[in-house]
Amino acid sequence: MKKKKLIDKQEAAQGVASILPTKGDGASFPDNYNGIPYAVIVNALLSAFGFKDGHVPEGARNTTLYRLARQLRYICDFNPAYIRSVVPDWGLGEEEIRQTISSAITSTRMANMPFELRQAIDGITKPDLSTTAKRQEYLQRLNPLPRKMPFLLRYIFRRYGRNGRSALVAALPMLGTLLGRFESKYLDGRRHRPVFMVVVAGHAGSGKGFIADMQEWLLKPILADDEKGREQLEEYAREREKKKGAKQLPDKPTPCMRVLSATSSNGMLLERAKASLGQPICVISEEIDEALRANRNGAWADKSDIYRKAFDGASWGQDYMIYSGNVRIYMNLLFAGTYVSVRNFFTNVENGLMTRFFFTEMARDLGKNVEMRWDDETKDDRHAAEIVQNLYEQGCTIDIPAPENIISFGLPKAKNEA
Repeated sequence: MKKKKLIDKQEAAQGVASILPTKGDGASFPDNYNGIPYAVIVNALLSAFGFKDGHVPEGARNTTLYRLARQLRYICDFNPAYIRSVVPDWGLGEEEIRQTISSAITSTRMANMPFELRQAIDGITKPDLSTTAKRQEYLQRLNPLPRKMPFLLRYIFRRYGRNGRSALVAALPMLGTLLGRFESKYLDGRRHRPVFMVVVAGHAGSGKGFIADMQEWLLKPILADDEKGREQLEEYAREREKKKGAKQLPDKPTPCMRVLSATSSNGMLLERAKASLGQPICVISEEIDEALRANRNGAWADKSDIYRKAFDGASWGQDYMIYSGNVRIYMNLLFAGTYVSVRNFFTNVENGLMTRFFFTEMARDLGKNVEMRWDDETKDDRHAAEIVQNLYEQGCTIDIPAPENIISFGLPKAKNEA
């Protein structure tokens, strides 16, 4: 049996050096790695080694070349000729360069890219977010808005200035409430009403209260219906007080009231859902802490459970001494809060509630004044109000029975076949 010949590191390096061409041998290799010029990567590595502007003093050139080659071999196919084509000369002899690169290639190697090289590449590709304008430009490149949007969406984007992108996301629960009668068939075959759950996060004083202004004009027709409903309940309370002790009391009205406070009790949520005629109800809070305090407003159920069921349009109810009932519930949610408050609200990441929410951030430009609108009502304001009224008339009702209260529409054929 023949013995295998063992080759030491010096012999291996000499073997590699024998096939390594010189700078002028004419070998052709790419001049960039994943779109980044090798010269830029080399300069980034030299900066990580402590050499500014790519200048390496005499006495450190051979060692630095060795370190460079050890890093670059991971993105040069471990090819000595490839590495030679991208490293600088620094006045070293060609034979010395060949031997140094060969030693670097045959040295101990890791399975993954070294940390120094990964950090250098990440530092090059990391976007410049040093100013508000650059951050905004980066976000727009990362998540470009559609070139064409309906007038109402363009109006929302313009109305809220630098927070226009967050405003578009925050408007989803309100638009879903406006179009409550609409039902669509999802790709999985299920039918569902428009339900959105959104959290707007931002630093204290970043202007998260814009959702109050949005609620006033975007939900104006529904809020008017709710006000009429409250008047009916107040009138019932007065009549009941007058007939206190009578054998026959007036029937309690069940008006369709769909915009609720985050502090509403579980029983009240159930009543409002039953009276909503199959349309989504809407819960809005400018401070998510308010919703957190009310999260266990009742011993029989946690509101997180109710929110999860409401997102899926599932049946929900209770058998309780004060109130019993069961209803299919749809609910749009819009909360705003600081980062700490949002984190406190979603303490349990395993219960599935977080996956139902969209998250959007306010512009991070502390110290900048919030945009104010001092001008009178404009033509665009009036046009937006007309569109809201039209959406309300098509998508809302306060008197059509739930079984008939559906406007179905399907996705385009191409998406159905996706």
